[in-house]
Amino acid sequence: MRIAAIYAAALGLLLASGPALAEAPVYTVGSYCGLDAYSREGSTLVVLSTSPVSPFLLPVEPGLRVGMVLPGERVELAALLGTTVFAGEGTSVTSLGCALEGNYAFAGDEVARPYVGMHLGLMRLSGFESDAGYVSDVGVQLGARRMVSSGHGALRLELRGSVIGSGDGWSMTDLGVRVGYDLWFR
Repeated sequence: MRIAAIYAAALGLLLASGPALAEAPVYTVGSYCGLDAYSREGSTLVVLSTSPVSPFLLPVEPGLRVGMVLPGERVELAALLGTTVFAGEGTSVTSLGCALEGNYAFAGDEVARPYVGMHLGLMRLSGFESDAGYVSDVGVQLGARRMVSSGHGALRLELRGSVIGSGDGWSMTDLGVRVGYDLWFR
């Protein structure tokens, strides 16, 4: 039920932005990396990660971020993608994750703007001596983007808060910081 409400809110945001699509949007591609603190039942784990959903696989490699900024540069929609494969001694562990996010930038100068947003993600984990499992992520972010390269790129820094859960009924909280760079195709 919770997931359906989030999809409905995302669809509402997209439909509300329909009139703004009369002009061409700006497409973006970039990478990101983050530091997250995951808490569950009194325990905390701090991880440097690029996974858009879950920290369970630890190598630090840049994640891919593909997005679209609507005219007026206030509304941004993006997909965050990440995959990791571990293999050794006859076993392997694989994760494949995708998160969708929407951000709304506040009024500010054209160089730097604060924004708020929400995200929804899903990761498929396989290995761990079991069949594939899924982990979901629902949360919010507060950040700032600074335009660079004469408006053809943006540096971003954001604070993120999420609830991560699985179909097995467990959940944990995630508080994190993400940094990244996006190339803007104007």
